[in-house]
Amino acid sequence: MGQKNRVLPVEIKRLEALNRRVKKLHPKKSEIYSSFRRRMAGFIGEQSIDYYLSFLTEKDFIILHGVRLQYGQYFFQIDTLILTPYFILILEVKTYAGTIIIDHDNSQLTVLKDSGEEKTYMDPVVQVEHQHYQFSKWLQLYKSPQIPIFSYVVFTNDSSKIVSRNNTPISKKIMRSTLLFKTIKQLQDKHNTTFYSTKDLNRLKRLIKKHHTPSNRDFAESFRIEPDDIITGVQCPHCEQFPMERSYGKWLCHSCNKSSKDAHKKALQDYLLLFTPLITINEMKKFLHIDSRDVVKYIIQSLELRGEGTTSDRKYDLTSLMD
Repeated sequence: MGQKNRVLPVEIKRLEALNRRVKKLHPKKSEIYSSFRRRMAGFIGEQSIDYYLSFLTEKDFIILHGVRLQYGQYFFQIDTLILTPYFILILEVKTYAGTIIIDHDNSQLTVLKDSGEEKTYMDPVVQVEHQHYQFSKWLQLYKSPQIPIFSYVVFTNDSSKIVSRNNTPISKKIMRSTLLFKTIKQLQDKHNTTFYSTKDLNRLKRLIKKHHTPSNRDFAESFRIEPDDIITGVQCPHCEQFPMERSYGKWLCHSCNKSSKDAHKKALQDYLLLFTPLITINEMKKFLHIDSRDVVKYIIQSLELRGEGTTSDRKYDLTSLMD
């Protein structure tokens, strides 16, 4: 969860690592790639609204991205949450391309692509209204002062066409990203009663950050990927081939003949994302295709990895390698 600047979610990093390392002929390879592309497109769409949010002053607005909180036994996630002394704003961002048909009567949204492909999804207004409900209940749970909450669906693709089915008016909760700044300013002009002091607002921000719980979904398990399906070794940062060979303090690629001094860092990030944040010397030797314990120890030392456990079963924490 970030403020102002949006960072790539761990879920997408896991999918990216899985797509990079699943063997090319694996039957789930295309499904993994499609899932990664879809989530990445969503993230890029979310990023696109940051231009309009950049005009909001930090003094009056606290902007949080990718908030994931628990209410009852379930978690709910908010793409963008904006806190002000006067109101709270929830934004659900959609990046659909093509003709978007809204059918509120049947709580569904249909996307018609230029290729003729048709897909149907849940009505995003229902989705954002449910987030609205859950967040308001979450605030009550932690005894936060009552404050007006507004929620909108923001479509970011300027080339998409939004139409209504059965002549039903399109919800006032739907807007294009180009209208986002104007809408927020209108809310600010209309709602000027102070519900939260600066101190209250910062306390709420800390409370949200404390209870924010990133998704820990295991995509390897979801796609039924076995350890043997994962390509090990260091990937060449130039031609993306596996594996590179360690020689005289460098990684050499036999496909493109280029070298790298630190390509092992990306490999260990993949290990962290796909397996576990803790790794032994023997596990690192096997994953990086290194024969020498001394070379592995040098890498551990150069990366300043924190060790834990006794000498015989010592493990090293890779968490610090995450960007």
